[in-house]
Parts: sequence; structure tokens; C-alpha cells
Amino acid sequence: WLVSKYAAGAILRGDSAVVLRWIRYLPREMVLQNPFLCISYAWALFLTNLSKFNSMPFHAIEHLLQEAEKNELLLVKKYGHDSPATGILRANIDALRLHLAYSRNEPRQKVIDLGKKTLEKFPEDNLLIRTNTLFTMALSYLDTGELENCSRCLDQSRSAAFMGGFSFQVILSDSFRIFLARLRGRLRAAQIMCRDGLESVRQSFVDTRRLSDSMLGYYEIHQAYFLYEANRLAEAEAALEKGMKAVNILGETYGLLLAYPLMFFIRLHGGANEDALLAPLSEIEKLSVYCCQARPLAGSLRILYRVCRFQDNALMLRQAFGTAQQYDLQLSSMPKTDSAYPVPFEKNMGITSRLNLLRLYLAAARLPEKNLPCVPLSTVAEHIENLMEDARRQDFGELETEAMMLLALAHHARSDKASAFLYLKEALHRGHSQGYLRMFINEGKALVPLLEDIAAEGVCVEYANQLLQHMIPGLNTDSSSAPDLMRGNPEKPLSRQEQAVLGLIARGLSNQQIAEELCIAVATVKTHNYNIFKKLSVSSRTAATDKAKRLRLL
Repeated sequence: WLVSKYAAGAILRGDSAVVLRWIRYLPREMVLQNPFLCISYAWALFLTNLSKFNSMPFHAIEHLLQEAEKNELLLVKKYGHDSPATGILRANIDALRLHLAYSRNEPRQKVIDLGKKTLEKFPEDNLLIRTNTLFTMALSYLDTGELENCSRCLDQSRSAAFMGGFSFQVILSDSFRIFLARLRGRLRAAQIMCRDGLESVRQSFVDTRRLSDSMLGYYEIHQAYFLYEANRLAEAEAALEKGMKAVNILGETYGLLLAYPLMFFIRLHGGANEDALLAPLSEIEKLSVYCCQARPLAGSLRILYRVCRFQDNALMLRQAFGTAQQYDLQLSSMPKTDSAYPVPFEKNMGITSRLNLLRLYLAAARLPEKNLPCVPLSTVAEHIENLMEDARRQDFGELETEAMMLLALAHHARSDKASAFLYLKEALHRGHSQGYLRMFINEGKALVPLLEDIAAEGVCVEYANQLLQHMIPGLNTDSSSAPDLMRGNPEKPLSRQEQAVLGLIARGLSNQQIAEELCIAVATVKTHNYNIFKKLSVSSRTAATDKAKRLRLL
């Protein structure tokens, strides 16, 4: 009786392993004769499958559900169809079958339809069923590419979990909501979700001692990513170390695939030694039993390590090509293996792996070495463009922006300046609007000349200069280092940004249009206008344009 009473609460707190220990101390006959013990046992078996080295015990779970259904008939006879006990049991059986259908990779539309029927069947105040059903529907919508529906179900699942006091489900829903926003390229929205989610969980569950603060680790991992993207690597590493505690305790595959790649990137760009750098990749490979994209991802990150650290070393790049062969990584496709159960967000992992491989081909094309495997740059650009379109179709905005930047590099390597500018300009617009830094900084010196050229053309000048300052320590990008053309004959020289604004004024663009063109605020445009007029000793746009032409500033 005590186990039946407290098992559900323990499961909701994420303590499924504890419930398993409780139940395994009981006689098996006692468990099978109690429908609520059967259900608790089934849930605990299912949820602990998220542990690193367990496998899904489908047959055992199905047997427990069948035993629960047998006992359900006894409950109906004793209490009637409409009794609360019967309803709770039926709800749990249906909800768990829904999760099993998803985990067995049954058609996603079937899972979604089953979820809708489950929601219709039970009242809205059955918060546990709503929480679990909406969450599984969200994962199914993610697999079908319906990201708006996925986001909506995650929001509703989070709301139901919060109202029901199911702290772990709140945290898991928040984590998926945050990552989905990131994946769609909505970095600022993801940061707000993380901040607000963390605060509400801390106030409602941690401060009231209903949840250990160690479980806030999922939020810490997301915060680590935001700090990393802002190029605050030391702070990112500290936040990740805090977050890893909760993820390692649970051993949940999704959390590990969130944390270990981030650990690799922080160490890669933070100057860690090779042993420390490659350690998280070994952990990722261990997850290949559960996620078919884990091993290809680990292989592509091993390649990225050599490309980033040794891009001018032909020997190291040859070793990177050997790694690609070892992991069966090809431009046209990525290897697939059978997984024990589906892992969310596998599709974006496949795109990431292929982009990393394409970085290797770009690096090889920049070297004069003739003995490196290579393909024409036009072919590399074509593959990147296909991945960019794939990311766009799936609404993976972050990956689409990354692919745009790589496509700009590929066109730049082909001496196609116009195409390079076109793609980099769009990537910079997107990156600036959402606050990305590391996405661009990570490309290193290969991106520097293109950023310098695009800044000289007056496109996204402030943002390009900000990136260059991170990429070239000690770089001075103020007006004193601007080309002579930007100085003209005014008493005080025009800065690069003022020169860019002046050129757009001459083209007749409004303040709003200039702001959009240069990735800056309208108020900043007005400030530049004031400074330009003052330096040129004029009081109107027309006068500024005329004087700029006379001074050959345009």
C-alpha cells in the first residue's frame, strides 16, 4: 500500500530508479495482483530506459499493462465504470501505450491521432495525462516537421505539468522548448524562456523544498550555450559543469547529447589539450546504441577538431579524411544504424555532421597540397546549398544561417565575390538580430578577409567589426583606421559606419531602411546622421549628398 501511494510522486520527481528498487523488494505475485503497482512498475521501467546503458524492456512493460487491464475488470465490478480509481488506471494505461507507440517508432500520425483521442477521453483536470500525452504528441510533431504544433504542445504540456506540480515534466518541457527555439534560430526567445523557466521552477519547486536545486542543471546547460555563443567561454564552462551534475545523475540520452557536444566546443575554442577535448566525443559515441546519429556526430566533431586547430597542416587534414572514412562520413549521405528508440532532434544532428565534413573539404581546397582528397569547390557549394535548403524546409533557422555563412566562404574561395557577399550579408543580418557571435568567430581566419571586405563595402559595419575584434585580438576598428577614402576633406574624418550611412542616404533610403540594411537601430542611424551633417557642415540630406560628391566621399 505504501509503495502504491508514494510511487507516482517519486516517478514525477524523476526518481524512477528508486521506485524500481521498492517494487523489486515485493513478492512478484503481490505486484501482479495490484493494478496500481503494475502501472507504477511499468512507468518506472519505461522511464529508466532513458538511462545510459539500459535497453527498452518492451515485453516486460506490455506484460505489466496486460496484468493491469485484467485487474481493471475487477475494479469495474467492484466500483463501477465511472469510479475515480478506474479512471486513473485507464488513463495511465492509455498514456503509457501512447509512449510505447512512439518509442516503437510506429507511424507518427498514428501516435498523434492516439494522443488526440486520449485527450478527448479524459477531462482537462487530469493534469498528469495531459502533461504526458501533450509531450509525446510534441515529439511526434517534431518528427513530422510540424514545428509550430510541436511548440504549441510543449507549451501546453509545460502548463499542465506546472499546474499539477510535476516538477520534472516542467523542466523537461522547458528544456525542449528552449532547444526548439534555438534550433529555429530564435536565440533571444530561447534566452527569455530559459530565464523565466528557471525563475518559476526555482520559486515554485526549489524554494518550497519540493525539488532539489541540482535538477536545475538542464537550465544551466542552456545558459552555458548562451554564454558560449556570446564568447564568454570561462563562464560557459562553469555553467556547464553545474548542469552536467543533473544530467549525469539521470543519464538521460537527450540531456547528454545536449551537454557533451557543447563541452567539446567550449574546450575546442577555449584552448583545452587534446585529451580533454576528445573525452566528450568518446561519451557521445557510447550513446550510439540509443541514437543513430551519435557516432556520425562524434566522427564529424573529430574532423572539426583538426580543421579548427590545424587548418594549414596538410598531414592533419589527411588524418581528418581518414577519420571521415573510418566513420563512413560522405558528402551525399550520413550512415544510419538501428536505434533502440527514437531520440528527439536527430535530424539536425545529421545536418550538423555533414556541415562539419564540408568544412574539411573547404579547408583542403585552400591548401596548395595536391595529395589531399578534394572535390571541385562548385560541388562543395552545391552540397552546402542543398543542406541550407534542407534546414530551411525544416525550419532549422540556426543551421540555415550557419550553412549560409559556409556557402559564402565556398563562393569566396571560388572568387565569386558577389555570391559570397549575398550569402554573408543575409547570414550577418540573421546573426546580428539574434545576438550570435561564436557561430561566426568559430570559422577563424578563413572568414576574416570576407568580413573585412564586407565592412569596407559598408554592409553590417558595426557587427562585422565586432566579430573582427573577437577574431583578431588588438584590432582597432575606429575611424582612425578607416581608409583614406572615408576621410575625404572634412575637418574630422568619417568613420566606416558614417561612410556607409552616407552612401545609403545618397541612394535615397529612409532611416528605417538604412537601419535594416546595416543591422542597426533607427536611433543609431539618426545619431550617425547628426554626426555626418556636423562633420560636413550641412543641415540636410540633399546638402550632405551634394557635398559628399564634391569631396569624392561616395
